[in-house]
Amino acid sequence: MTSVTSSPAIPTEWKFPPPMTLAWKSPDFMPLMTRRPVFTFGVSKSKKRVRFDTVTTYVFPLTYGGSAIPRDQGPPIGLTQTHTREECQQIAEMPMTRRGRVRKFDHVDRMLLLQEAGGFTQKEVACMCFDAIAIRRSREETLAEDDNEEAKVKVLGIQNLRMAKRPKTEFKIGHQ
Repeated sequence: MTSVTSSPAIPTEWKFPPPMTLAWKSPDFMPLMTRRPVFTFGVSKSKKRVRFDTVTTYVFPLTYGGSAIPRDQGPPIGLTQTHTREECQQIAEMPMTRRGRVRKFDHVDRMLLLQEAGGFTQKEVACMCFDAIAIRRSREETLAEDDNEEAKVKVLGIQNLRMAKRPKTEFKIGHQ
């Protein structure tokens, strides 16, 4: 008698219970920064936009500005630390203009602006001019010194330059 045996069945589904997942560990309960990014290629999302309705302009008067020394001549002009006027305008009502350039004044215009708008006397403006001249000279001397040092390094080579030796100090731990 012949018996027919069937071949062992190949499992096609998971026979064991699935691993336990806790609800609080699911992505819905995780903070936004720890969630995995969802990649949606080809799916268009609505873009977020920001719109502004008003523009606030703060008006500052002119004064002596020691931090911005002009290259050529004359005293530097700056803005005061506090504004004197505040203007609010609706963007829809403003004319569409192109971005302008920073206006550069010659030294005579700067001197007149400081006298008229800044309220300085001629003597004060003259002192400001002398200060600006001294600062320009100092900057030129520094540039000349830097150029001389670079030339020395090129001529002598970096290996021939010696650093100033610091005095040796002895530290004794535990003994006084």
